Amino acid sequence: MRVSILRSVVDSALLPFPIKDEILTVRDAIGTYVAWPKELIIFPTDKMATKSKTMKKRKMAEENDDDEEEEDLDIDSLPPTIPASLKMVCMWVKETLKNGKTIVCSFDEKIFGHPFKTFVTEKDVYNFATMNEVSGSCVSIYMSYLHGVLKKSKMVDMVGFVSPTDIGTIGCGSPIERSHAIADRMKKGKRGQIFFLPYNSSK
Repeated sequence: MRVSILRSVVDSALLPFPIKDEILTVRDAIGTYVAWPKELIIFPTDKMATKSKTMKKRKMAEENDDDEEEEDLDIDSLPPTIPASLKMVCMWVKETLKNGKTIVCSFDEKIFGHPFKTFVTEKDVYNFATMNEVSGSCVSIYMSYLHGVLKKSKMVDMVGFVSPTDIGTIGCGSPIERSHAIADRMKKGKRGQIFFLPYNSSK
């Protein structure tokens, strides 16, 4: 059977069916579809389905709370000095990203050393427009843009990027694990290459 891997518990775990020399570990396969033994897949039972429904209801309640909080994010509340083009983006987002809809963004291996996907929410765009703290998704997208600029200038070999999804304080393991993630990324770099990575001093 083929399965889609969204996240990993043990990044270094080897895949049952590796793809040549490119996708060997579970971490490498995040965001892709890979072959998986049927006997190693846990299919949902009635009990699990009931639990899943309970979790879904809880998630919907949380989303409703978020929606209530985001009701204050109105176009009229944007700063008067905001560029017209950015205001138009906010207006488009307000109409398009309703009811929890998101924009999915995919990144190939050349940008961050491994392929993965992320998403942008309505709140991400509003935070960006109002110059509030942005999410790791926004940072990843900006890095992807910079990679495109460097590619046009034929400077990709000079600069590399480390994704915030690999070294963020939330969901990326202990400080030691995050340090290993940085080291692993640099091992894939070229001699003399400079790496850009996000850093939040909390100040």
